[in-house]
Amino acid sequence: MKLPPYQPTRLIGNLAALVLIVLGGAYLFDLTFRWFGWESDAFCSAVAFFTPPSFAIGVVLATLGALIWAISQFRGQTGIGLMIGGFILAVLPGIMPRYFGWDCLLTP
Repeated sequence: MKLPPYQPTRLIGNLAALVLIVLGGAYLFDLTFRWFGWESDAFCSAVAFFTPPSFAIGVVLATLGALIWAISQFRGQTGIGLMIGGFILAVLPGIMPRYFGWDCLLTP
């Protein structure tokens, strides 16, 4: 099934894919450097860079989804998709280091 070009779930999917591709590339970069015995902190730097905007955009999308779902009298699927996608986008950078087994301290 092909989605329309301006579907909200497509926007969330593209944002999540961007975050995952950058975090995955930084992880592979760090892993390759560690195989050669060098130190690199690209993955933790990418996580620290993507966490605040990803969280902010995710919260806004989840809130917007809740509003859209309420306005549609709790029947519309677009609002639910925005809520779930916003939640996933908000927690994605925080979960990825734990999933890969890295210890990235995000406190300043």
